[in-house]
Amino acid sequence: MKPLISHYQFSKLPLISKASLAYFEGTYLGITTPVEIYKVALYALQDFYIELWYLKQNGQLEKIKSYTVDQLPHVHLQKIEIAPLLRLLTC
Repeated sequence: MKPLISHYQFSKLPLISKASLAYFEGTYLGITTPVEIYKVALYALQDFYIELWYLKQNGQLEKIKSYTVDQLPHVHLQKIEIAPLLRLLTC
């Protein structure tokens, strides 16, 4: 099966396209609050991770960051729910 998109290709997309791919094609892993004014939703898409940064005050999407497995900030490693990832492996 051909990969949907590479991390490099993803990084070149406009914000709305990145958000759509994360939401519709990614696997939701959880939400964190690294800074008081933001909620960060974490998604896995193929072999990389995506953070969607929302303002807590109004829920507006402010920015999107993406990481390869070896770049993922350690703050997420403690909070990632692995059940969705295990379900992907069994498909």
